Amino acid sequence: MSASVFQSMGLMGERDIHKKVLGLPFPQFDRKSPIHLKLAELGKKAQERAITFVKEESLPASLPRRRALIRVQAKIELGQIDDIVKDLI
Repeated sequence: MSASVFQSMGLMGERDIHKKVLGLPFPQFDRKSPIHLKLAELGKKAQERAITFVKEESLPASLPRRRALIRVQAKIELGQIDDIVKDLI
């Protein structure tokens, strides 16, 4: 299922997924679930990469550009998270 199904279209492309994604049937976090634990681990790794990058780099003033640069730093983890979440929903 494409994310665009859940997004409105603005002048700069798709947007507003942060509101609609809450309507998806995500299972409640279960500390005993290996899949949920893997997601938590990947989220922590992505966060650590982002924090390290932000501390070391001079970031542009543009918030969208900052987000794009941080996504590049956490690309591996974010891709793995996407794959796992696709299987969950």
